[in-house]
Amino acid sequence: MFEQHEFEELMTWRVDHWELPSSVFCLIRESNTKTGKIKEHVYQQPGSAIKKIKALQEKSDTEFLVCDSAGLYGNLQTPTTKNNEPTDD
Repeated sequence: MFEQHEFEELMTWRVDHWELPSSVFCLIRESNTKTGKIKEHVYQQPGSAIKKIKALQEKSDTEFLVCDSAGLYGNLQTPTTKNNEPTDD
């Protein structure tokens, strides 16, 4: 009745081929580099997600990932100089 699948095949499908509901624009996973605490944020509107990304880029002790329907984007911290000033890149 059901087609048999290998464990690795199922894991590849579940891990590599995610699908967000149509009501979700993106997910943002925030990680505090000092405490290790992780928070996840779900956004339905692009404007709200962009505002959150800009706020996270200002935090020096935060790294984050963004997942949308097109891909997964990591390490989006704002580049800084040795004096911890934002670069012009």
